[in-house]
Amino acid sequence: MPVPPRPPTFVLALLPWLACNRAPEPAPAAASAPQSKRERCDELVTQSLQAGVLAARGLAAGLEGGGVDEASLTQELAAQKQGMIEQCMAWPDEALDCMGAGALLRGDRCERILAEAFGEPVLPESVPAGPAPRWRASLPGEIGNLVGTQDGLVVIESVIESPAPDDPPVQLIALAQGTSRWKHGLPAQGAGLELVGDTVVVAVGDRVFALALADGSERWQTRLPALDGDDGGEVSIRAMTGDGETLAMVDDRGRIVRVNPAACASKTPPRGAPPCIGAGPPIAALGELAPEVITHGPGRTLALVDPQASVAVVVDDDATVRTTLAAHVTLSWAQRHGDALVVAADGDVVGLAPAQCSGTIAPATWPITPPPQWLRDTEIAALPDATAPAGCVLWHRPLVVSDATDPPFALAVGEHSDAWITSASGFTYALSPRDELWRSPTRAQSLAVATGRNLAIIGDTGSDDTVLTMMWLAAEDGRHLCHAPLGLAQGKLLLWSDAVLVRAGTEVIAGFERDLVAFDAEPEGCRG
Repeated sequence: MPVPPRPPTFVLALLPWLACNRAPEPAPAAASAPQSKRERCDELVTQSLQAGVLAARGLAAGLEGGGVDEASLTQELAAQKQGMIEQCMAWPDEALDCMGAGALLRGDRCERILAEAFGEPVLPESVPAGPAPRWRASLPGEIGNLVGTQDGLVVIESVIESPAPDDPPVQLIALAQGTSRWKHGLPAQGAGLELVGDTVVVAVGDRVFALALADGSERWQTRLPALDGDDGGEVSIRAMTGDGETLAMVDDRGRIVRVNPAACASKTPPRGAPPCIGAGPPIAALGELAPEVITHGPGRTLALVDPQASVAVVVDDDATVRTTLAAHVTLSWAQRHGDALVVAADGDVVGLAPAQCSGTIAPATWPITPPPQWLRDTEIAALPDATAPAGCVLWHRPLVVSDATDPPFALAVGEHSDAWITSASGFTYALSPRDELWRSPTRAQSLAVATGRNLAIIGDTGSDDTVLTMMWLAAEDGRHLCHAPLGLAQGKLLLWSDAVLVRAGTEVIAGFERDLVAFDAEPEGCRG
């Protein structure tokens, strides 16, 4: 169903009130001709705009020193009329029926119809029940970072709020089928967990620890190289990423740090082998940022993302800055996808060729004239000299303009081997550089994970309270295959704690706060 731009927020809020509070419409005279759809839409929009003027006038009167210019307000609302009529014309007739007295007789159904018309995520009414959990477990502290292995082991950082004097503040705990395999104390929460072969690596402060997956024994550890002219201040690792063989990090002084685990583990590394750890000089462009995400780009480039500043920096193998990606409003993630670096910025998903990009660029299709409704009250950064060089932008396409999006992962979808999965604004999407392959309402509360040919994600099926639910979707078309309630976060607002989901062998493991719940990754009856 096409979803045109939405009317002003206060008008949207008034529409259900109008439907439920106005007097029932009299039956039309027998001789009168039925209204056309455009006439019905014109009448509905006119009533909505009139109600909006009255509401704004009353609001201004109720505010101390209020100063709403009614003439300007009326003019702005009138300017919205044509767009609202076109939106109304895109609605099904059922939605128009729900704006009249008939809505009183089918409130729940009309609520769903209007939500769909406004582009809100509406979950399927009937979905088969999913499997029972394989196991549940509780941890001594909050869930921090976690990783899953192909052998079915899940390694979790458990952050203990008030540890005993002699206890570590963080425990690294490995579980298999809900049973603890080993524990290892850490001095603080790490900047990330990465798997390198049969080793799990964690960066804590200025140290990097490597533990054997089999028993948690320490295989090696190393420290960040000293700074030239070190003033004695502490240096900490801010973010880390791995490609299965090497590790790359950024510290809080703006240095790129590279780790070669094979060299760190060897007592007698071969002559000419790369060192265990090395760092270049601080990069001024990074020292001004607080990167939360670091990811490998094409070749040995790295993309460091600071969502708060809406900036990503692409760094070459020799630690020189190739490109600074600057967003006008929001930059959510940057990830490698084939030979392209894919960036979510300003409501667009953009494919870049890093070798062709240089300087500071704003790759999205800006400025937008006129700005969409979601930008009306948003501060837009002016970047007049940020045009991308020729050949830099391979393609771009819109995603969801009003929300930051989840970082994606690649998944073959039908004939599209270059597809990827991401979530935004309550929907989960399958995208390719050319098309939006499908979108499915999930109210996602976690990243999605691949489960063979399908995928699993944690969504919220609650109407008033939060009800976290494991959802299995068909990768081919986004159909909901089955749902299994988690029994976690009941009635809580997920503002300060996030639900997490990881694949570990034949299981998918969901977590919230201190609790874990595991399911069969590909349960019977939940396969597309």
